[in-house]
Amino acid sequence: MDETDIFIEALKWIALAFAAGFVGYFGKYLGGRIISRIHKEPSNSRNGQSAQQIKTGSEDLEYTDQPSPGPPENENMDKLIKKEEKDRQKIEKKLSKDHIKHSKKSGQ
Repeated sequence: MDETDIFIEALKWIALAFAAGFVGYFGKYLGGRIISRIHKEPSNSRNGQSAQQIKTGSEDLEYTDQPSPGPPENENMDKLIKKEEKDRQKIEKKLSKDHIKHSKKSGQ
């Protein structure tokens, strides 16, 4: 084989690998989009019932746009306090890990 034939053969394989990567990447992307669209669909086409009716198992109930009553205010405050405490503990843990890491580096 001539050098140009080898070069052309190598270019063909490179182009094939590039095309396969291109198809694979966008195939994965398109599959993810399709799956997310299916999960976000608000209604189900089974027997013309809405998703809310299927969940409740009753054809008499329908979805309304009225907001549901939220939890009591004390419950929200408790959750907020717990979240703040958890965040504070995470920061303390990270700072202690950083301190240990720097002390090990300076000791070496």
